Amino acid sequence: MHIKSVNVGVHQRMRDAYGDNGLTVDYIGSAQVGQWLAVEPDVIKTGSTICFAQCFVKVDDVVIARANATFRVVRQIAQTPASDGRP
Repeated sequence: MHIKSVNVGVHQRMRDAYGDNGLTVDYIGSAQVGQWLAVEPDVIKTGSTICFAQCFVKVDDVVIARANATFRVVRQIAQTPASDGRP
C-alpha cells in the first residue's frame, strides 16, 4: 500500500472539519501490505488565528513520509440548550 492514498483521505476530512491553510506532504518511501504505520503528530505552535503542525509517518522506525500543515484556529460557539418543545 502506498502511503499517498491514506494521507489524501485523512487530509480531506481534516480540511472539512478545521479549514486548512496549507498542507505539504513529502513521500520519502513506501509501506508494504500488512505493515503497520506509526503516525507521530506534533503541534509546533498555536496562535490566536493559526496553528502550525508537522507529522512523521514511519514503518519499522523508518520515516516514509512527512507532512507540514497550517490550520486556521476556529473558536467554539456557545450553544444554547435544546428546546423541549414547550413555548
